Amino acid sequence: MELKIYNQSEELKLTVSTSSSSTWNMELMTENAISVSFTHPFYVPLDVNDYVLLSGVKFSINKEYKPKQKSTQEYTYSVKFYGPEHDAQRVMYLNLTDGQYDVQFSLDGSPREHLKKWVDNMNRIYGREVWSMGDVVVAVNQTIEYNNSSCWDALASIAEAFETEWWADGFTINLSRCERGERISLGYMQGLTSLTQSENSNDVKFFTRLIPLGSTKNIDRSRYGYSRLQLPDKSTYVDRNTQYGLYEYVEEAAFAEIFPHYTGTVSSVRSEEKTGEDKKPFTIYYFKDNGMTFDPSSKDNEIAGLVKHVSFQTGDLAGRDFEANYNSATKEWEIINIYPDEETQIPGGNLIPRVGNTYIPWNFRMPAEYETQAEQDYKAAVDNYLKTYSEDVSKYGGDTDYIYIDTHNVPLQLGQSVRLTSDEYFGEVGYRDSRMTKVVRKLDNLSIATIECSNQVGKGWKSQVDSSITQLKYVLEQKEETTLDILKSWDGRTATDYRVMSALRVLKEITQRALSKIGPDQTEYLIKYLGGLEIGEAIDSLTAGKGIIADIIGRMQLSRLEVRNSLVVLRLIINEIQAMSGDFTFSDCGTIEKVELLDDGTYRLTLEKRTDTDWTSLDENDVMLSIINTLLAGGTDYYTSWFRCVTKNRNDNTLTVVLYPDSEVPGGKNYPPVEGYNVTRRGNAKVPDTGEAPNERAQSWLLSSREGRIMFLQNVFKPILEDYNYALTLGRFPNVKMIEKLPIGSTDVGVMSKIGVFEKIYEADWNGTIIPKKVDRGEWSLATAQGDEPYRFVDYETQLENQKVITTLEQH
Repeated sequence: MELKIYNQSEELKLTVSTSSSSTWNMELMTENAISVSFTHPFYVPLDVNDYVLLSGVKFSINKEYKPKQKSTQEYTYSVKFYGPEHDAQRVMYLNLTDGQYDVQFSLDGSPREHLKKWVDNMNRIYGREVWSMGDVVVAVNQTIEYNNSSCWDALASIAEAFETEWWADGFTINLSRCERGERISLGYMQGLTSLTQSENSNDVKFFTRLIPLGSTKNIDRSRYGYSRLQLPDKSTYVDRNTQYGLYEYVEEAAFAEIFPHYTGTVSSVRSEEKTGEDKKPFTIYYFKDNGMTFDPSSKDNEIAGLVKHVSFQTGDLAGRDFEANYNSATKEWEIINIYPDEETQIPGGNLIPRVGNTYIPWNFRMPAEYETQAEQDYKAAVDNYLKTYSEDVSKYGGDTDYIYIDTHNVPLQLGQSVRLTSDEYFGEVGYRDSRMTKVVRKLDNLSIATIECSNQVGKGWKSQVDSSITQLKYVLEQKEETTLDILKSWDGRTATDYRVMSALRVLKEITQRALSKIGPDQTEYLIKYLGGLEIGEAIDSLTAGKGIIADIIGRMQLSRLEVRNSLVVLRLIINEIQAMSGDFTFSDCGTIEKVELLDDGTYRLTLEKRTDTDWTSLDENDVMLSIINTLLAGGTDYYTSWFRCVTKNRNDNTLTVVLYPDSEVPGGKNYPPVEGYNVTRRGNAKVPDTGEAPNERAQSWLLSSREGRIMFLQNVFKPILEDYNYALTLGRFPNVKMIEKLPIGSTDVGVMSKIGVFEKIYEADWNGTIIPKKVDRGEWSLATAQGDEPYRFVDYETQLENQKVITTLEQH
């Protein structure tokens, strides 16, 4: 691949051709980098911020690089260019609030608050708004201690604290499970040339018996009978997939937020100003909930020794928990303030409760119906958790088939949703839904890649954290929160999944991208009419039709067709006169009924039997080919498979064949055989020893309307034909050395043969004028002219059986 390297001033520094080992490496929460190897005749050091562009993304060097000198005219390079998210490794995660520049601080906040500080720090280095937030999980507040952390390490800490993953989409940072795109199916011989299983990291959870511990919130042992929330059937453990063996695991934290609870809505808010014992003023906030039908402070609902709490779910206080008192007389909650520092109280300022906010109160006894519902929610969460971690946690992957990847436009990106198909690996189900967590693409051909798919990612080092597959800390389900950025009609920024367009911008985009239905329009791009096409008043009739009709099976009907240059058809019917095109081989042949790939890399071909005694005439050492063509059926495959017969089993009507390597077939690329297609013999690989008779299986007839000739081929011992294989050709001459010095053009036709035996040869031009047979008798002499055999101009007349008289001339 040709790669252009620029300096940080955007000036071209080097243009190099990379080696075949150069790759683009992407691994979730670990790396997005280009590994490049190349040689150069001059010494050119690479500086920090030198960069390359690949797929529209800038990859930069993060430290100075000097090449290795191998000679005075050869320097070798092996260097890495890093994607934009790696800039986080050189930026510190600072507390910038109120002009501070702290490297050691703690932050108690929601996932969005922690990630917002990351975005602010990254944009601080760029000097402008470059990075923005995308999908962010919704979770309860967490306090994280940041101690001299880089933004790279801070991402790991944030993802670990909120039990999720981080990933970048360009300059959009996401804090959520990395899975995107429409699910695509991949399997062996369906986009992958191999499929392998490998072990996941040791810290990825796997168990078949779950011992869950329910929440203690709002549970009164004296009435409920247990100190923790129980499953509906009061079972103490749950099993699944024990055929893998018994692997026990205890989980409590994942179910901590499932308890008998009521989700209320704030209906009114008031506040009172008070003065503390230290003479400093403070504010107390009260709120009512008109929808709550029970009294948390009643004697029946109090739990001795517990202080009531309220946890806000939405609004400015979302994710925050407060001690609270409930006044049964006024039916309102009093929020107990918290003081992060001497000058700040919460609630206070902008962080206050508001009408419409939702909250959950706890640490008191709930009515019995709430306990029943909590048990059902608890069971659903336990079953889902066990299902998640009792599945095979192995990683699956393989090498891609670049033709399939290109043909089906398969995105090779981190998080791409895939369905891996394999009856051998995945049993009766036959597939596993997963996503790409590692992709290594070849720079020479970005469709050639090695992919790795896993539903879980282990935390092998500080910057690689556990994704917990669906972030299973149940509330009941972890949600994602997205910030919307509005693009105005004049805004030149690129549209992404995290930006929305104004109405005027939408109309502008429609005008630029869509074909008009209210006026004339045009496009420079291909238009596909998948449902067919009708032009004008369309009536489908060969004798009384109107307009133009083109249907989805490829039939077109119209009144007049004018072709200025040429018309090429596979089948032409005019008054029932038929024409043929293509290559026709007159040799042993058959139809492949079944293809089996054997352990040694050979293929077993089962050939179709048209009758009980229809045994294949193909034999050992035959050089065979099969043309695979799905174009007429709406597919995209058109290629030739070349192989040689190793053994033949007449009883089973099977052939065991081995593929020829790419270097030994026409076109330089070989493919496996496919069932349902014809196979024919072109020759035979057995070369006769000296003195042996010619190998008659190494010959065949070939009629090619594509090449414009009929050929008899001899001594064909391999797929690529040599000059000596053309024993006889009739039609356009092949490109062989025999005729290189003859006055024969590339479009001339005639007969070329090793041996020619003729009784008579007649020559005439296109006008019927006889061309004399010239006899060269050397230099003219009077003695010869007057002798017994003088020079002459003679014509011979011959009467044929049909009474036609022809004349031949002989001129000396």
